[in-house]
Amino acid sequence: MNLLETASKWKRAFLILSMIPIILIGIVYIVYGSTFNSLIVENTTLLDFFKLSNQKTLFSSELSLPIILMSLGNLSIITLYIIFLLWLCLHIIITYLKLSQHIGCKIDLIVELFIIALLYFFIISPQNIISYLLGCIILIIDLALIVIYWIYEIKHNDEKR
Repeated sequence: MNLLETASKWKRAFLILSMIPIILIGIVYIVYGSTFNSLIVENTTLLDFFKLSNQKTLFSSELSLPIILMSLGNLSIITLYIIFLLWLCLHIIITYLKLSQHIGCKIDLIVELFIIALLYFFIISPQNIISYLLGCIILIIDLALIVIYWIYEIKHNDEKR
């Protein structure tokens, strides 16, 4: 098994594993909906509600939840941050490997990068400005990698003709 196949399998595994914390957070919201309802309606818009930084603040606040559920919520949010970071790193590795081996579709890579960027800007969006800028730089570098290889391939194909 080569590095590309291994990275693809790990990426798929991380995406599947990300469902566990999402389901756990969803179950807590379903079971304790009345506790969260007043906080959600008063303090946030729907878009702000889905940001993980707001979720972390919500689970860290003084709620009338059992301590185990607050800890489980915080752990789930931290797990989602880690899984997203690993997904982004594996996407960059897979992008480089596919482009260097001239396999895969560039449009697919750009679509996946667009999905990652949407998740980063609307869901992940760290409150720390340095982390936020670092993530933006990584996304821009990944896009530049795809564009540079695409331009190189176009020029290389034009030279062959």
